[in-house]
Amino acid sequence: MIKTNLPVGCACCDISRRSFLASGCAACAGAAGLLTAPKMAVAQGGSKPRVRIVYSLHAEVQPGPDWPNVGFNFKPVMEKIYNTLQQGCPEIEFLTSMATGEDEAKSILAAGSTDKIDGYVVYQLNCWNRVVQTIATSGKPVLYADFQFGGSGGFLVYNAAFLRHGTQNVGFVASSNMDDLIAAAK
Repeated sequence: MIKTNLPVGCACCDISRRSFLASGCAACAGAAGLLTAPKMAVAQGGSKPRVRIVYSLHAEVQPGPDWPNVGFNFKPVMEKIYNTLQQGCPEIEFLTSMATGEDEAKSILAAGSTDKIDGYVVYQLNCWNRVVQTIATSGKPVLYADFQFGGSGGFLVYNAAFLRHGTQNVGFVASSNMDDLIAAAK
């Protein structure tokens, strides 16, 4: 057996990996994404900030083999996300769009100045739709959210690139608890 002097467990306490989730450390790790999230600027003229939710996916109904499955209907998922944000963040006005890739994301950005958009929530519903990268070039605050088991692969890879490059205007949230999405959006 090889012994090392590497610490075992969480950096802030002496626990094992097995007890990590049972301790408060898992919550600390989950909140790390919220700490990196950019703060939303106050909308011009004292009105509510306008935030565009951009659903990154192939289509409303999954047209081919990809996560989560062929024929998966995203419409109820998108409605739940929108309704959750509307109810949980009444101080923010939300608009919605869908994008399958960079070209559609560029069109959304072009409309952003006309629509007076203050920030974006990009919800990765399928894995490999390259949407958030284009939206992030706006320089406006972007909250990047993961639809677990549907968008997670793309979310992890794309988010890692943002972290490696120190992208300052992108925060992230990946949670099955919708209260975490509300807290991050606020």
